Amino acid sequence: MMSIRRDSRFQAVHRFERWGARQLLIGGISAGAHLAVSTLVHLRDRRASALGQIVGAHLDCGVYDLSGTPSARAADDRTLVVTRMWLDGLRDVGLPGFSLEECRRPELSPVFATLAGLPPAFFVVGALDPLLDDSLFLASRWLAAGNRVSIEVWPEAAHAFTNMSTPLAGHALEHTTTWISEILNDSLT
Repeated sequence: MMSIRRDSRFQAVHRFERWGARQLLIGGISAGAHLAVSTLVHLRDRRASALGQIVGAHLDCGVYDLSGTPSARAADDRTLVVTRMWLDGLRDVGLPGFSLEECRRPELSPVFATLAGLPPAFFVVGALDPLLDDSLFLASRWLAAGNRVSIEVWPEAAHAFTNMSTPLAGHALEHTTTWISEILNDSLT
């Protein structure tokens, strides 16, 4: 049986002593990107010192508006990887009984949150992804809030294409590696 340590100080406070890490990055793909942004907003609002330890966020094809952006609503049964039925079904399972208006609460849909004071972010999304608008809208709001933003929209790429073993994914991951290296180098100066 495995036990999970629930000490909230565990991850950030002891990062150097345990792992030799002086800098932290946060990131995720799809729902993980949603959780990464929600975590950043939560840290900023409740644990400002912990947020200061995160030097950047890599956000890959996240869902940031659970009520559905125009590109998500345009998805159908022919959409690659994530169909409209999947998007609606996942929302219904995760938020049963919630109206679309209730799904727009900032703690559920980070595109509606106050975004000032967050670290630099790198958004990656495919042009064929039904969550394209989620990334475009959040990146625009991130920038408008005074934060640094980079966004790459990859042509002919579906949802979570960076998880697929394709030449396009390889190029996108090279760009991600370059961005991460630059963020880490910037934070040292």
